Amino acid sequence: PDPALEIQSEIDDIDLDFVQDDLPSVLQSMQSGTKRIRQIIVSLRNFSRMDESTLKTVDIHEGLDNTLMMLQHRLEPTDDAPAILIKKDYDILPLVQCAAGELNQVFMNLLHNAIDALRIKRVRPKQYQTLSQPPQITVRTGKAAAGWVQDEIADNGAGMPAEVKD
Repeated sequence: PDPALEIQSEIDDIDLDFVQDDLPSVLQSMQSGTKRIRQIIVSLRNFSRMDESTLKTVDIHEGLDNTLMMLQHRLEPTDDAPAILIKKDYDILPLVQCAAGELNQVFMNLLHNAIDALRIKRVRPKQYQTLSQPPQITVRTGKAAAGWVQDEIADNGAGMPAEVKD
């Protein structure tokens, strides 16, 4: 209760009250950071393991989720623009036999393109004030014809200019 002068001086120098108040939030932040790193590592490992051209039976949703995890840093808000929201509309799908690595690369390219389309507006953030909804990418899966599945990746960006479409 009555620390020696040396100890009291050290307590004052390190601002012990602040350290005691701040420590739980620092530990919580470290814990959530390590969980995020673990998720990224698992996603990278799953993504790279599928980098084979042989046909494999895979869960399409796992490939999509791993790809989204790897692109998470590009979806986060910046000082001048809001976060890009991801809306998942996954149907219950059977496992699919495919070249998983190549399919994951297609997912990566499509999602990259969607993010880039929404980033164009980030250069001119005032445009967001007139949008009815924030920048968003919708990832939808479903069953198509017998034995087929369908994946759809769409963004609510402005779309391609006519000269690019041609």
